[in-house]
Amino acid sequence: CSDNNEVEAQEGTDITDVKCKPKRKRYGLIGVPAIGILLSVFYLVHGQANESGVVVYKDCSDLYSTSCKPCSKGTYMNEPNGHRSCFQCKTCGRAQGLSILQDCTTIQDTICEALDGYYCLDYKNRECIRAVEHSKCTPGQYIKTSGTKASDTVCEACPPGFYSPKGVNCIKWTDCSDNNEVEAQEGTDITDVKCKPKRKRYGLIGVLVIGILLSVFYLVHGQANKS
Repeated sequence: CSDNNEVEAQEGTDITDVKCKPKRKRYGLIGVPAIGILLSVFYLVHGQANESGVVVYKDCSDLYSTSCKPCSKGTYMNEPNGHRSCFQCKTCGRAQGLSILQDCTTIQDTICEALDGYYCLDYKNRECIRAVEHSKCTPGQYIKTSGTKASDTVCEACPPGFYSPKGVNCIKWTDCSDNNEVEAQEGTDITDVKCKPKRKRYGLIGVLVIGILLSVFYLVHGQANKS
């Protein structure tokens, strides 16, 4: 049988030949340790898994030691334990104003942070669990300090002589005299000064000239009549 890489299945007799059969494949035998590797079997110390990322798979018996299995995707275990199931990874939802800073692993939960334009309002174990949008400064105010992921925007009113139409920065009122104009309407904290052209004096000069000419005319005419 060995000539054909087989083994003897039945001995031959004086009237029959030896019966051969293929050698037994070891796939099943190899599969046993393979399953053990996939389950990442670890011995327990005092009834607990001796490392993070695993939980109890099978309790010990008279023949076997207690074994563990690794956490699956979307779950984690961050400390030695005696649990039979891993913790569920948390989500960082937009409804809470959060985004993912670091993805969940088998040994660590998801780490969240505030979305851009938001700041953290509530913490748990020094980690942000809820964030809210930065405050918007109103017209008449300016942004004194921009918001961060840890603090809100700080707004402050514009000083006299300045205005802020959009609540971003303060702009100095226009000086009408720079354009050879005069002020038509005073500015406010949200609107600029309104200017208008200076009043032209041509009409007034004309009236004065006409008045002088008429006075001279009547004066001369009156003297002529007296003569």
